[in-house]
Amino acid sequence: MATFTGEYFHKAAQGGHMEGTLWCSLYYITGNLETFPRDPEKAVVWAKHVAEKNGYLGHVIRKGLNAYLEGSW
Repeated sequence: MATFTGEYFHKAAQGGHMEGTLWCSLYYITGNLETFPRDPEKAVVWAKHVAEKNGYLGHVIRKGLNAYLEGSW
């Protein structure tokens, strides 16, 4: 049984829930939760899943990546 909020999002993401997937990506990129240590590779895998399932969110993620690569915060 999942005992921490992050684990509930992870379980939802594994079941295909889009918002749970977004939260997992956020948790893995920041490493702010004890149960989600910082792991950029896993964050990208979850973000890629979102981008493949939702074209608009994929576009927004791509714009964010481009801004990051250009050094624009």
